[in-house]
Amino acid sequence: MSNVSNICDTKEAANSIYEAGVQTSAATQQQAPLSSGSHVAPQNLCHFLYSGALPVCGWVYHDPSGSPVFIETRVMNGKGGKGCYPYRHMPDDPKANQLGYVLGKKGVTPPLYRSHVIAPRIAANAQEVVYIPEGPKACDALVDQGLLATTNAFGAGEWKDEHSQFLATTGAYCFVLIADNDEPGRKHMWDVAKSLSQHIPNLYYKIVELPDLPEGGDVHDFFTSSGTVDQFVSIVNETSWRSSSPAQAPENVDVAGGGEESGDELPEPPLDVLPGNLAHYARSVAASFCVDSAMVLGIMMPIAASAIGRACDVQAKSEFIQPAMLWHGVIAEVGTMKTDVLKAVSAPITAKHLEFKKQYDLDHKNYAQALAKANAASKDNDEEADAPDEPIRLQAVVSDTTTEALAQVLEHSPRILNLQDELKQFFALMGCYGTSRTSPDRTRYLKLYNGIPITVNRSKEQAKDIECPRMSIVGGIQPKVAKQLHSDDEGDGLLERFSFIMPTERAFKKDAPAIPQNLEMEWHSTLNRLFDLPVLEKPRRVYFTPEAWDYFGTWCEDHDPVKAPVDTRAIVAKLRGNIVRLALVLQLLATPTASSIPVSTVKDAIRLGEWLAAHTIHARTFMAGGYTSKLSSRAERILKHIKKHKHPYVTPSDVVRLRIPTISDVEEACTVLRELESVDAGLLEEETTLSGNVRKVFNVNPSFTTTS
Repeated sequence: MSNVSNICDTKEAANSIYEAGVQTSAATQQQAPLSSGSHVAPQNLCHFLYSGALPVCGWVYHDPSGSPVFIETRVMNGKGGKGCYPYRHMPDDPKANQLGYVLGKKGVTPPLYRSHVIAPRIAANAQEVVYIPEGPKACDALVDQGLLATTNAFGAGEWKDEHSQFLATTGAYCFVLIADNDEPGRKHMWDVAKSLSQHIPNLYYKIVELPDLPEGGDVHDFFTSSGTVDQFVSIVNETSWRSSSPAQAPENVDVAGGGEESGDELPEPPLDVLPGNLAHYARSVAASFCVDSAMVLGIMMPIAASAIGRACDVQAKSEFIQPAMLWHGVIAEVGTMKTDVLKAVSAPITAKHLEFKKQYDLDHKNYAQALAKANAASKDNDEEADAPDEPIRLQAVVSDTTTEALAQVLEHSPRILNLQDELKQFFALMGCYGTSRTSPDRTRYLKLYNGIPITVNRSKEQAKDIECPRMSIVGGIQPKVAKQLHSDDEGDGLLERFSFIMPTERAFKKDAPAIPQNLEMEWHSTLNRLFDLPVLEKPRRVYFTPEAWDYFGTWCEDHDPVKAPVDTRAIVAKLRGNIVRLALVLQLLATPTASSIPVSTVKDAIRLGEWLAAHTIHARTFMAGGYTSKLSSRAERILKHIKKHKHPYVTPSDVVRLRIPTISDVEEACTVLRELESVDAGLLEEETTLSGNVRKVFNVNPSFTTTS
């Protein structure tokens, strides 16, 4: 199939250009309209003769609005060499050819090839990957596979910052850069990555080198030499995502699809379930603080739930009702920026808390003045005057975890976030008013999690009944403390009510980008809209649609806790309720006034819930002593790579090429390989090559590549 693309005002010229057809599956065509870049029809190449040489092909570059700007032609000389010559679109110039083009690019900055296609595709799907090869022929080869692709004119070394700035305006942030098989091609893609990183703060990119190509070969050669789409996708997926400037040592993130690795064999954070630009916000926070985006996502959800609080509950079915409460803990060492991320992401809630305090201070000042007047009037008239009502302080954030201290706050404040820098304090204070396993605080927290009424007996005041308590919890916890929690667990189910996230450590980068202000403001405004939801005597119900319940009910049947292993059964049992709560949070983040939850949101909540469950199971196994490796995180990364690819040996140079943080040279690589040697993962030895050179080789213990 082909479409006519107008490159000037004349009908004759319009008919001389066509857009190449894209052979894709029907499913791909239904996702979004696909259009290739335009190229000059063979019968019209004669209009672009250069010194008597006939171009073999020509490509039209459009501006973002779709108007033609420039043509790049390729001319072959008699010796097999090639040259590329530009023609700018200037139909009113007396030197213009019959198609309205003038030789040379004076006064014209060539736009990206197919720039008019990128913005609409990204608007339809912000997570779509943009492929950048070298040259328009290679670009067309990718478009023919249904992929979104672009490139700059004139090949290696010609990428401009203006190109990166344009891509930033489209909202694209996931890029696969495909290098030609030569040194200029590889350097070119690193230059592209560096430029992109300077203009796209939440950038994710891969640099892919295709195998078995001739010198100077490209992705077009890959497909024309029997390479298949499946092979291409496999190669791309095996290449690591990066999220840092190429000026620094990028991390090896071994997943596909735009996410990040989050620990050993853990699924990537499903950031795409977040509505609007909140996924961009999460990635930006992760990039700014040099942390795993799993940490950010795990912190965002209970904070959003706290902003809903008593305003809404969710009803999946008549007997299945859940409050807007989530309890999450982030297990990470000291110095991994978890406190800074907690502070940044919770900023909108703490801002509300300060607003409430300022209002209370003002109200209390007015109250004190009114009370003084009432007392004076009573003294003058010898009769008691009506005393003013004492103001009640609303709160949005608490840190004291005892229910006696929380009683009045829970009674009067409809939205509460229990924000803990260290959850150790939370659990330490849990039994401060009781010494047995049935301490009052633990029992009340078990009820509080379900949103049911609790009664707090206070030492100097009468008992206080809290009819509709709502409080989300989020905080950090050190690994050694987490293990102690497991050993001291009373088995009453309190620990099972927490979802735990174990993020992968990231290397600190001094030039990490700041969080874009527009994304920060969107997170603030989103939570403020949730705070603006009215709080009635009873929470407003948000209902699953019949289709949503049918889908979720089927999922529940397939994930019966009875079928789960004994050590994970409690986590799987809590997963149902967590998914329903997550569905409410996701739906209200998108539409605060929503009255129902569709099946699409439930599917997203299931993905998010399963991701949290995977992290929690991993964390609880660690807490129970299941993961007792003495290896450093970088040694674990190398061992994981060896296991995945079943390498019989690796060299220190191989390790350096993995681009693991803090391993920048062969000497450092040898240090880590000796660490693996200490646990019998293999033996670091010297061997003599056929050329007589001596090199170090780490010969892997076969048992380490066959065990999980």
